Amino acid sequence: MLNPRALVSSILAVLLVMLVAASSAFALSAATRTWVSGVGDDVNPCSRTAPCKTFAGAISKTNDAGEIDALDPGGFGAVTITRSMTIDGAGTLAGVLVSGGTNGIVINGAGIDVVIRNISIKSAATSPEPTTGCKANGLAGVRIVNARSVRLDHVSISTLSGAAVSVAATVGADAFVSLHDVDVTDACGGGVDASASSNAQVLVDHSTITHGGTAVRAGAGVAATVSSSTFFGNAAAVDAHDGGTIADAGGNVLVANGATPGAFSSSVPGPPTAAPTPITVNPTPVTVTPTPPVVTTVTTPVPLVVALALSSLGGAPGKPVTLAYAATAAGVAELEVRKGGSVVAQANGVAHKGSNAI
Repeated sequence: MLNPRALVSSILAVLLVMLVAASSAFALSAATRTWVSGVGDDVNPCSRTAPCKTFAGAISKTNDAGEIDALDPGGFGAVTITRSMTIDGAGTLAGVLVSGGTNGIVINGAGIDVVIRNISIKSAATSPEPTTGCKANGLAGVRIVNARSVRLDHVSISTLSGAAVSVAATVGADAFVSLHDVDVTDACGGGVDASASSNAQVLVDHSTITHGGTAVRAGAGVAATVSSSTFFGNAAAVDAHDGGTIADAGGNVLVANGATPGAFSSSVPGPPTAAPTPITVNPTPVTVTPTPPVVTTVTTPVPLVVALALSSLGGAPGKPVTLAYAATAAGVAELEVRKGGSVVAQANGVAHKGSNAI
């Protein structure tokens, strides 16, 4: 007869061996990169040649900080992420279908870093809700319960009754959540709802949020920044309350959203404008030699009045004849002797003011 104590020890030993074997099997099967396919199977090792069917099936076979990639189009199911992980659907149509009462992707791990890229998250809603008018089903597209950082890059989220991205109060101090090139439509709970968070930092960049609740909400301790994004047709564009802030980093377009609430808390100043560097120019001295002015002397003729001293003039042929006269000014005197209308003699001389002879 076996000793009961010995029997229990034997059973425990067998169980311990089985647990060690199971742990070793997981360690051997886990990979840094795993794959999912629309025609895969979760019993597979999630390798490229034997992919899994769902993201949930691949997570258990992916190392911490590993990556799950999609081989071909497919709906890969809702998933809860508790370790640092990247899920990437690049090059294909990788989707998560959200049903009523569930979230698309839940992130819940202290200090983990998660990246979600090239994923479509959508509910099965086909008609608008009667109260809000937006098409909705399910809860949140991405529910962040706890993490150090979460990055959503080129993600499409639509037709949800909750928020497209919900940041819980338990997310952790100074958690960082960034949305880049994210398209949100018909999220009745809003685009990004961090109204219950504490000390979270949120960045919405080059994203579009349309036809839903408030595009971005920031509550106590949340510092959100929005840049180069478009908010159209929402109940409100932004809502900062209870000490939360939402800064406008520029390039944003807000059109046809509810008027109140809807104002940014502040504007992020752009880069400082550097003062222009003064340019010193040493001028080359130029010596200019002035051209002496040209003085043109204009001589105005002065009228000359001649008064003859003789009333008649006579003389012998071939002999000089002297004629005395008086001039009123200095000038040139010219004497012409005419006979019968013809000039028979002519003489010139310098005339002085007063008495002269020629």
